[in-house]
Amino acid sequence: VFGPRLAAQIGYLHERHHLSYERLVEVCQELYDLHLSQGAVANILARLAARARPTYEAIGAAVRGSPVLGSDETGARVQGQNRCHWVFQTDQASYHLLATTKGAAVIDDFLAGAEPEVWVSDLAKAQVGAPAAAHVLGSPYAITPSAATAGSFTASDYAITYNTAPIGFTVNT
Repeated sequence: VFGPRLAAQIGYLHERHHLSYERLVEVCQELYDLHLSQGAVANILARLAARARPTYEAIGAAVRGSPVLGSDETGARVQGQNRCHWVFQTDQASYHLLATTKGAAVIDDFLAGAEPEVWVSDLAKAQVGAPAAAHVLGSPYAITPSAATAGSFTASDYAITYNTAPIGFTVNT
C-alpha cells in the first residue's frame, strides 16, 4: 500500500490531467524512481474511488433534489467500448455518470422518482419525456415537443407558445 500523498497525486494526474495508467507508471518512475505496475495504479485509483463514493452519492442526491435540473449526454470511449457520458447539473453542482445507452432509462434511474420543477435540456430524444421538459426556465412559457428526434433540430418539430409575462434572469458572478 502506498502513502496518501502518492495516491492523491496519482488521482489528480489521472482525473484532472487525463494521464493513462501507462503514463502514470512512467511519471512515477521518472520523477520518484518508483516502479509501479499498471495494476498498482488501478488499485490506488480504486481505493480513491471507494473513499470518494459517499461524496459522489451526496452530490447526486443534491442534484436530484434540485427544483431546476439540466442534463446532457455525449458519446465516450471507455476501455475500447462505446459508452454515453451523462451530466446532470444545477447551478451548484454537476453529477457525471457513464451508461451503456443514451436512452430515457438513464434519466429515470438517476431521478429515482424525483420530479424537478424545471428541466433544461437540448430535447434529444431521451430527454423529451423528462419531467418538466415542457417548462422554460423561470417562466410559464411552454415548449411542446411534437416530433423531436436525436441529432437534429427542425423548428417545425416544436410548437412554441408564449404567455405575456415578464421573464427574470439572475446572473451568478
